[in-house]
Amino acid sequence: MTATIPTPPSRTRLSSRAGDELRERIVRGDWKPGQRLPAERQLSHQLGMSRASLREAIRSLEAMGLVDVRHGQGVFVRDGGGDASAPSFATWSAEHRYSIGELLAFRLLVEPELAALAAELADAAFVDELVHTMDVMERAAAASDLAALVQGDTAFHEAITRRAGNKLYSDLLSHVGQLLIDSRRISLGVPGRGAQVVAAHNSIVAAIRSDDADGAWTAMRTHLEKFAADMRIHPIGY
Repeated sequence: MTATIPTPPSRTRLSSRAGDELRERIVRGDWKPGQRLPAERQLSHQLGMSRASLREAIRSLEAMGLVDVRHGQGVFVRDGGGDASAPSFATWSAEHRYSIGELLAFRLLVEPELAALAAELADAAFVDELVHTMDVMERAAAASDLAALVQGDTAFHEAITRRAGNKLYSDLLSHVGQLLIDSRRISLGVPGRGAQVVAAHNSIVAAIRSDDADGAWTAMRTHLEKFAADMRIHPIGY
């Protein structure tokens, strides 16, 4: 009889297990609000998994609002992280240095251009990555899974930024990364909005797949303007 070779656990399952363990430790109070988590290398060793799987787990916790990922500083437990109550933009100014209107203006200036660049530089592998991300987002929208929606939305926009090929763009968006996560948690928490965002993203993917830089620019701008209209946000300084 031929011996059956066990299938190694996928990175997705490993990151899910890491996320569950980290979430349990945060809820249990092993790390207090405002406290920095151990360094990535140390956590990776403690959990017995690769740093890539750990990064995916951290991204999931960030989408849930449990941690802040501060560029160049580390990962910190959020004050009041994990509160299940529905957030809104009403208290945004009291909790953030930049207003939501300032964030929107920044996105309107930068992200349509990134989408156009991504369309010009797209290859089959990049399109496949976007399509896979949209599959994840569609399932999350159907299941009303807010954390998965936020994570997928973040992955979608980050992929477009990376494809533009300029590390400074990525660093700039990383600087406001938690602002973007917070705004997505609020907007995607509105009933029905997840499906609308999926449709908008699919329009962007269609333009990128067709190497249509102008179409990708327009689709991204339309997406952001719809966000502004739905959330009744006025861009400041745009």
